[in-house]
Amino acid sequence: MTVDRFDVIQRRTTPSGSDGTHDGEDLWVILSPPEMNAHFDQVLAAPLSPAEANLPTRILCRIDSQERTILLDQLTSLPRTELGESVSTLPWPTQNNILSILQEMFAR
Repeated sequence: MTVDRFDVIQRRTTPSGSDGTHDGEDLWVILSPPEMNAHFDQVLAAPLSPAEANLPTRILCRIDSQERTILLDQLTSLPRTELGESVSTLPWPTQNNILSILQEMFAR
C-alpha cells in the first residue's frame, strides 16, 4: 500500500475478540515523506481527534464535513500492517501549518 505525506488514513486496531473483530478504526495523518515511506515498514503519523483543544501543537481541520483536531504533540510510528483506507488528503494551507508547527517543535 502506498501512502503519501498528508494523507488521512484509517488505522486498523488490534483484533479484540477470538473471532478476529476489531475494536474500531481511528483517523491519522501521515507525516513522514514518501522517500521514508517507501523504505520502512512504519510511517510517522499524528492522530485526529473530534475534540477541540486550544494548544499550539494542535490544528483544527475539516474531514468529511466534521471538525477534527490534528494532535501533533502525539506523533507516533504506525506499522504498515495497521494502515487502512485513505480517507482524504489535507488541503495545502493545513499542510503548510503542520510543517510550520513541526519546524518550531524541533528547532534548536
